[in-house]
Amino acid sequence: MNLLILVVDDEPDVEILFRQQFRRDLRAGRFTMEFTQSGTGALEKIANAGDASLILILSDINMPASSSCRSQ
Repeated sequence: MNLLILVVDDEPDVEILFRQQFRRDLRAGRFTMEFTQSGTGALEKIANAGDASLILILSDINMPASSSCRSQ
């Protein structure tokens, strides 16, 4: 089973930090991590996850375009 963690953050350095922190787990194939910098990108990643089991979404709360994604 392919376990997927999705990280959504507008700061580009976040990917480097997460990959460094979880390098042993990623190398061992315990799960995969996908990264995107927007809510729209996150929805695309979720739609294209294929047979991966999305087990966790980590998201920044304050992103520049986040106000346009909120329901009215």
